[in-house]
Amino acid sequence: MKDKMTKSNTPLNKDQILGLVALGLAIFLIGNDFTAFSVAIPAMEKEFNSNITTAQWVINGYTLLFGVLII
Repeated sequence: MKDKMTKSNTPLNKDQILGLVALGLAIFLIGNDFTAFSVAIPAMEKEFNSNITTAQWVINGYTLLFGVLII
């Protein structure tokens, strides 16, 4: 009997490659946004008269929401 988990050597089609590129770009954007926010924390604290804890909660909330919506 043939095993159901046989390897397939078929190349990816154009739609699959485009999907992988889009997902890779999305992951890069999430990482880039999070890094930019981390650098901007002191300026955000000063502008909004808040503390580091509040700024981190806002950044974490943004990152989670963006990550969920991009999927």
